[in-house]
Amino acid sequence: MITRIVDKPGSARVVLENGEAIAEVTQTIQCNSARDSEQTIVRSGRVPRENQRFRNGWCQSSEVQRVDGTVWENVVRYKLSPTFAPPSKPPESPNTNNPNDPSNPLNQPTEIRWSSKRLEKYTGKDADGKAILNSAGEPLQDAPPLEIYHAVVTLTRTEHSYEPGKLGFYAGTVNLKKWFLCNPGTAKAEWPEATLINDGNGNPIGWRVSYSFEIAPEGWNPIKIPDRGHFVKKEVSPGEEGNYTLGKTQKLTASDANGVATGELIFLDGKGQALPQKRIDARNPVLLSFNMYQYTDFNQLGLP
Repeated sequence: MITRIVDKPGSARVVLENGEAIAEVTQTIQCNSARDSEQTIVRSGRVPRENQRFRNGWCQSSEVQRVDGTVWENVVRYKLSPTFAPPSKPPESPNTNNPNDPSNPLNQPTEIRWSSKRLEKYTGKDADGKAILNSAGEPLQDAPPLEIYHAVVTLTRTEHSYEPGKLGFYAGTVNLKKWFLCNPGTAKAEWPEATLINDGNGNPIGWRVSYSFEIAPEGWNPIKIPDRGHFVKKEVSPGEEGNYTLGKTQKLTASDANGVATGELIFLDGKGQALPQKRIDARNPVLLSFNMYQYTDFNQLGLP
């Protein structure tokens, strides 16, 4: 159920489309349950639908999307009534051929916008470094995750053209070298978004291209995964269980003290062998490292 709806600061704007004034505003919607769906928002009657009266105009579109947990955003575009509409005279076309013309959108400086992304991380420890254990010394199963934040920087500039295939090469990669304010390996590129811009007469003059980067101070590579599995490796001697050669290995399943297979995961030592019982600690396992993201040089983009 919706508990609160407010306008997102700085989101309201008015543009001229074919001589008509079109307004846009982003609403921030707070619900009381993370189980609420988009249909809950739309059917509540508290957000406008297409062709419904909205403020000083008529709703043209309403796009609802979840931001995080119980928070949603709704982008509303509505056609202003004539009484409230600004003059419909189109603006004069900027001189895009003159590189010294300050009205040339291609001369606009790069816009820099900072935001954040919230993540949940299970560390097994509280903010003071204390292990989250029950009174018997075992990890608590209902321990809440730690909330951490990554900064997100979006750099927007006007460009002559937009080549998705070329710019998309950077999407999902991390910075090979120091870039902007980011050390190597700490910034991950999103897919660059672009909007075609026209002059006052409807002629295309360029693209507004936005490059977003999520910054992880801890680094994107490598990821570390506990070394666990259902098998251990055993070196087989010549003649044992067949004609094996020295150095060949076979897989053995986890078993209890009586030799009965348990089917449980085994903590391994990084070499395919089971950790000795005295070293087994679910909070401090042997970790294996993997590089999941490719590296590219973000400096080639010429930002900001």
